[in-house]
Amino acid sequence: MSVAALPDEHEYGHKTSAPTRPVLVAARRSHPGTADAAQARLFAALLEAEIAELSAYAIAAEAKWMRSHPAKAKRPDGLSRQHARVDEARRLLAALTERFLLS
Repeated sequence: MSVAALPDEHEYGHKTSAPTRPVLVAARRSHPGTADAAQARLFAALLEAEIAELSAYAIAAEAKWMRSHPAKAKRPDGLSRQHARVDEARRLLAALTERFLLS
């Protein structure tokens, strides 16, 4: 943990009543605890289900759109956003897996 410095004055020049004790700021832990790892596994399972659902929706929406539009038509922004949601969920899962060494 580290001690965070508190300003003596607000931006408008008024004095603040700073605490008499130092304020502790939690630093990033290098090794997650057992409870953190268990919570990470639970969240990873939720993310995997969310990825599956988002992917299925994106694939179905794109297939429906492709059946009704010419091959060179510009893909709608909604489809691009849906694929971006899937990509973001995958990035979150990868970061969680790397941080907590999940398999």
